[in-house]
Amino acid sequence: MKDVAAAIAKVSKEELRRGYERIAPDKYGFPTSEQDFEYTWDWFTHIVTLFQKAAAQGRHVLFTASQ
Repeated sequence: MKDVAAAIAKVSKEELRRGYERIAPDKYGFPTSEQDFEYTWDWFTHIVTLFQKAAAQGRHVLFTASQ
């Protein structure tokens, strides 16, 4: 967990944007946009915090997602 927390904490907004810009909109399910990227970045920062807290407490993170 500590390795994951440390690794994702290093991801900059610019790095995430470069990955986001490689998304194929037809496979994403809806058009990409600046607003969607900002939403994605905001939630990514929350995930970083979650992983850091879990690592500090010696806990694990398990979640599921579906669309």
